[in-house]
Amino acid sequence: MQISFINNFNTRQNIPAAKPQLSFGTENVPLYAIDESGNIRRFNSIKEASKTLGLNLFVVRAALSQNRRINGVVLRKASDIEILGSSEINTSVIEESKKIVETPQTEYIKKKKEETFEQPIYAITKTSVRKFNSILEAAEALSMLPQEIINSANASKTYYEKGYIFMRSNKMEIQKNDGSIKINRKFIEEFFQKRNIRKIYAISKDGYKVYENLQDLLKEIKLGGTAIRNALGDNNYPIIAGYIFVMANNLEHLDDSFNLVTDEKKIETLKEKIKRRLNQ
Repeated sequence: MQISFINNFNTRQNIPAAKPQLSFGTENVPLYAIDESGNIRRFNSIKEASKTLGLNLFVVRAALSQNRRINGVVLRKASDIEILGSSEINTSVIEESKKIVETPQTEYIKKKKEETFEQPIYAITKTSVRKFNSILEAAEALSMLPQEIINSANASKTYYEKGYIFMRSNKMEIQKNDGSIKINRKFIEEFFQKRNIRKIYAISKDGYKVYENLQDLLKEIKLGGTAIRNALGDNNYPIIAGYIFVMANNLEHLDDSFNLVTDEKKIETLKEKIKRRLNQ
């Protein structure tokens, strides 16, 4: 049986040269998470697994050393799974781990798990919104474990997981009077505005560049921070050293497909303003 590796771990040079030994104080032990379907995810360290799976470091260490089920997966050392000198893996260990994950649960727990996995989910990048009919569909399309998506969606504070923020449909959708469902455009607009509140466009006569914040901008454009801050608050868009600085929320908007797009027409107008000033 050939199992595809996540994170491009499928070439000979990635195979460890020797078996790493697990010790209580060692954090850089590569390991795998295996779910009941035999899906696998490689982590480069216990710390990475802890962060991604939303588990305490001590819990990960204990589960790894005991080969026991935790949060719907079994954790195994990479040295148990990877066959030295080959891009193949030890499928017997995968099958053994699946059986551990499949330890009988009550029908109620199984049903709740199935219902959770079948719930629709939205994946949001820094510029787009994409709906999946289920968490399982999203996991397959984005090469992620379902539990990673669930952890992100359940988090009290939103964070990017592999470039995505996951939102449940009850946050993203509203029901109209006729019973039909539509995406909550206002929620998405406010979401992007909050996430991009520090993003800045630096526009010159030849084009523009986007910076995540003022600190990043000042590393490349050697101007006074106070002057740029004052310019950002001026709706007349003053020109400073051949640049016009504009906050992203004044240049970006949602299109009909809920993608965040830049107002290129407005940027062209500002570029022309700069050109006229330089030609005076």
